[in-house]
Amino acid sequence: MTRDSWNSLVQTTSSESLAERVNLKKFKHKSGVVRRSRIERYLDILKVVGRHGPIKQTHIMYKANLSWMELKRSLKHLVQLKMITAIDDSSGLLYAISETGLSTIYNYEKVEKTLAGSNDKVILTGGIEKTVSQWNF
Repeated sequence: MTRDSWNSLVQTTSSESLAERVNLKKFKHKSGVVRRSRIERYLDILKVVGRHGPIKQTHIMYKANLSWMELKRSLKHLVQLKMITAIDDSSGLLYAISETGLSTIYNYEKVEKTLAGSNDKVILTGGIEKTVSQWNF
């Protein structure tokens, strides 16, 4: 980036903020593709298997939008953690979600909702405002 282009980037009008000019609201990789974390990939697999019941590997791959190698590694890890069970069927391997996998999805969504909303409660006692956090450490 040249000095002139940087100066024009920094100089903003009152109607246009720096964040809008730089496009900070969109977090993208160099190639323009938003990347998922490993945990997000695991959760996507768990959700697909949980929603579609005993399911083949290739179906999980397409529904979770993963490459074959990513899927194989992730399935191996999730089976080791006993979140998914492998069922040997006449048509091949099928994968089903276990209780551990279901509780993981439930707890993740619970944490996600908690972090997305404001869970601090204001309690008025004798005209005094107190902020009480839901987290007790």
